[in-house]
Amino acid sequence: MPEKRFAGDDDAFAALVLRFLDGATSPDEDATLNAELREPGNRTRRDLYVSLCRQRGLLSETMTATASRRRPAPPPRPRAPWKLLVGTAAAILAGIAGFLLMSKDEPLPIAVVERAGGDVAKLFAGQGVETNGRGAVIRYDDGTRIELSPQTQVRSVEVAGGKRLFAARGSIVADVAKQPADQPMVIRTSEGEARVVGTKFTLAVRDGSTRLEVEKGRVRLTRLIDKKSAEVAAGQYAVTSAGEDPVARSLAAARIQSMVPNSWMSVPDSRMKSVVPDPTKHLGIRGQSGPVSVVNAWSGGALDTRRNRLVLWGGGFTSYYGNELYAFDVESLAWERLTDPSRAPSLGQQVNADGHPNARATYNGLAYIAHADRFFGLGGDLARPAGEKMVLADSPWTFDFATLKWSDRKASGSRPPTFVMNLCSYDPVTRKVWWAETNPGARGLYSYDYDANAWTKHSSDDAFGRYTSAVDTKRRNLVMVGEGKVVAYDLQIPDPVQETWKTTGGDAFVGSASPGLDYDPVADRIVGWAGGAVYALDPGTKAWTRYDAPGAPAATSNGQYETGTYGRWRYVPAVDAFILVTSIDENVHFFKLPK
Repeated sequence: MPEKRFAGDDDAFAALVLRFLDGATSPDEDATLNAELREPGNRTRRDLYVSLCRQRGLLSETMTATASRRRPAPPPRPRAPWKLLVGTAAAILAGIAGFLLMSKDEPLPIAVVERAGGDVAKLFAGQGVETNGRGAVIRYDDGTRIELSPQTQVRSVEVAGGKRLFAARGSIVADVAKQPADQPMVIRTSEGEARVVGTKFTLAVRDGSTRLEVEKGRVRLTRLIDKKSAEVAAGQYAVTSAGEDPVARSLAAARIQSMVPNSWMSVPDSRMKSVVPDPTKHLGIRGQSGPVSVVNAWSGGALDTRRNRLVLWGGGFTSYYGNELYAFDVESLAWERLTDPSRAPSLGQQVNADGHPNARATYNGLAYIAHADRFFGLGGDLARPAGEKMVLADSPWTFDFATLKWSDRKASGSRPPTFVMNLCSYDPVTRKVWWAETNPGARGLYSYDYDANAWTKHSSDDAFGRYTSAVDTKRRNLVMVGEGKVVAYDLQIPDPVQETWKTTGGDAFVGSASPGLDYDPVADRIVGWAGGAVYALDPGTKAWTRYDAPGAPAATSNGQYETGTYGRWRYVPAVDAFILVTSIDENVHFFKLPK
């Protein structure tokens, strides 16, 4: 029997359409509506249908409901595990119901949707796509490709003024063809907006936040509530939510953050040797061993927490005469030589002809003064010709990372005379560098105030060996470990007194000389390494926990014996892991402590 035409007026027709959109029509009414909309020349009724569908398409609850309502004939298609969410009548007519003959002046599809398994559907302006158990791909004519993961919902795809879509939840990978500069593709979420003119990236929406990862090109991520934004380049990511500003961060660093607890990671192609000076351009600096002695000739480093990089300075003695600085960037996982070595170094002198400090074996005499953004160095064995006696570096120097300039501080007060087995740590609360002096003639605990450029001596005759120190910022203790001892100072009193701690479970580590040592505020542990296992000390119970994990590098050696780790083992707050440098010929390593 042929389908019946609808005999009622426009108001009655509108009521029929609304009942259809609510899923309340009978099969006979569905067939009648189908026949009415197919009738050639019946543009008025089709326009009314379009208008009603467009109004309903603006409501998210209606869009969700459209997939479950009854649809007019023709023959039913098997239900796919993905849904087209209706935003305009044209979408219903051509993209979902499949029961209209499109007239020549009706809109054209803006893209196609391919679901896993091969089904293809046209996508019209105002539509969206929701995936369930399997993903789908939105393809545009210009080659732009939007890959949707399972359980992803994209609403309101538009092309007016450039490609636009709203990602409600889930994850998408976008490979966007080059767009006109004045018509970028815009992908919006509840929290933010990504604007691109041609790039490849991943956008994930979940738990009230939006995460953007860029593989190539650049994408600007903007938080909608206050328009704060970040330019995210290739190899970076950013997250925005109500409580988190969008900030571009390294994807490489994210790999470290996601390390399995109690594991090591060797960073591929991260040998410091790749950035050492060209010996043909820097004559007279090799000494007996060359740049390898920046690390293995009793030298350390400090963590620049503002830029997330480990800064190394070393050499000296008769081993190496280059005084250049190196930095390993945790964001890019790459080395940089911050300065070139001084030409024609003044061996045996405190200062070179260019006004820069001479090279020295730095031991544990390095720190980063965070509030002043300065690298600090004092003590050690200066570069000198073979066969000449030891020359001690007894003047404090600071390095300005902004200007790449050294300053001889010539500090006042009770300045320590310095010796070789020195150690120091910066305390962010007192804003001082705490210095343990090993010189037999002036042993004791000192502090350096950068702002006043002055030294203060706090105790006398406290003996120190090849210790390494760290500041427990929770309890305000300066803790020192090495050569079989654990000692501590309470920094909350004006003149701290040395206290010897009896600890358990870590004798093998405590007995090492100049180990790596730093405080992890997240785990609330003093954590150390001297080769092999990692040891973590609970400052409350005084008990060490040993962590054995495969992949640990060999301890630093000069070929005859281990020379110590010093400050080349540091906790990096930005990635919640420890960084370790053991040689210029070995990759940089990271260790993730169980929490």
